[in-house]
Amino acid sequence: MSKRIVTNREMDPHFAESALLRLDLNVIDALVALLDERNLTNAAAAIGTSQPAMSATLTKLRQYFGDELLVRIGRDFRPTSFARQLLPAARAASVLIRGVLRLDAAFDPLTDDRVFRVAASDYAVAVLHGPLTGLLRARRCTVTVEFVDMFAGLTEGTEALLNCDAVVSPLGMGVYGNHILLYRDRIVGFVDRDNRFLRDGTVDAASYPLMPTIGIRFPGSSTTVVDRWIDDRGPDRRPSVEVLGGLGSLYAVSGSDAVALVPERVARRAARTGQFVVIHPPYPLLDMHEALHWHPVRDLDPAHAWLRSTLVAAAAAVQDEFAPSL
Repeated sequence: MSKRIVTNREMDPHFAESALLRLDLNVIDALVALLDERNLTNAAAAIGTSQPAMSATLTKLRQYFGDELLVRIGRDFRPTSFARQLLPAARAASVLIRGVLRLDAAFDPLTDDRVFRVAASDYAVAVLHGPLTGLLRARRCTVTVEFVDMFAGLTEGTEALLNCDAVVSPLGMGVYGNHILLYRDRIVGFVDRDNRFLRDGTVDAASYPLMPTIGIRFPGSSTTVVDRWIDDRGPDRRPSVEVLGGLGSLYAVSGSDAVALVPERVARRAARTGQFVVIHPPYPLLDMHEALHWHPVRDLDPAHAWLRSTLVAAAAAVQDEFAPSL
């Protein structure tokens, strides 16, 4: 690793990208671990090296970038302003280099043991899991698709897309990068069959505003697509109860006169039990466009191309499920 490669990095807006791509992949991984963990011992454990080796790497990185990167404040390390700007680029460089290294490696989903991490809400998992599992079994694939919590550390912008292989999310929710549409859905009302406002399987426009609303919240997310829709198009309805996660609201209406606003696909599945009824709110329904998002650096990875095509194929079965009502 050479010493500082420019004398004034502020004069070069592409300094971080060009500097990172001159580093060895192991050094980039060490940099990411240091800036993520902000602790030498934990960073060393994260990449399987020793604390003295990590300390030596930090010293070399400071010389290389001409920046302290981590500054001790009391007993803790804090990243410098430059380090905070460097971290997203370092993650992207790590993914990009790994992708390039895989270009010459044959990928075979029938023999490969790769694990793909796809961030998704509980709703998206409920919709896609069945068709995807059936598809992987029918094709006798040996790879694994692991669904992880979409809202654990997910932030707006492309940086979040580097923490996983892909994200399943409605369009317009601040998940950037490349995307492809998977399927459509819409928001409907969902009530207990014994709801006192229910008449002949529906709720009239006069009664609907009197019904308590079940609100939905996700970790680290202040608003949902339904919240935004109600604010823009619907009446001002303060939730009487809030539940964590989308699927929880389906059963929070049980034994009450409340209404939950949920995607139609999962609502109609739950209504098959006979305990619940799907209703249409007295205002235009919200159309949802669920899409697969990924970081552009993954475009050239043949394994990721397979993942994208497989999820699209699984979504094709979903698209047909409630087509007449959509």
